[in-house]
Amino acid sequence: MCHSGIPHLRGLLHSFYNCEYALFFRELLSIEPYIAEDRYCSAQLGYFLREFTLRAYNQYLEPYKSVLMLTMAESFGITVDMLDVQISKAIASGRLAAKIDKVGGVIQNSLKHDKKNIQYTDVITKGDAVLNQIQKLARTLDM
Repeated sequence: MCHSGIPHLRGLLHSFYNCEYALFFRELLSIEPYIAEDRYCSAQLGYFLREFTLRAYNQYLEPYKSVLMLTMAESFGITVDMLDVQISKAIASGRLAAKIDKVGGVIQNSLKHDKKNIQYTDVITKGDAVLNQIQKLARTLDM
């Protein structure tokens, strides 16, 4: 599938890069028929749309600790209910590290927290491995 054969692909990529999410969604809907017509990609159309959408949601949420659902919905040009359904599915499937506060109308991003936990666990694991090697080396030298 060549990008010159899909008129809105350039706009899709530029809108994603420039964080113009409402335009990104419009461009995504514009390229949907071209993907559906492609005999190799048509079977994966739902997957492509979900992945593009999920990447955009992740990109939007990444710099924030929390975001108002109304603000995010307006940025994407969709309703709060539609955003709630999509974000809930992504959280439930483990694809989005966030929590929804339905009462406050807030999405709390826990991605940064998860990255720190992963780094912390990695450092502890590697540190334990180094200490074990040092202890084995010390035992070998004592014999």
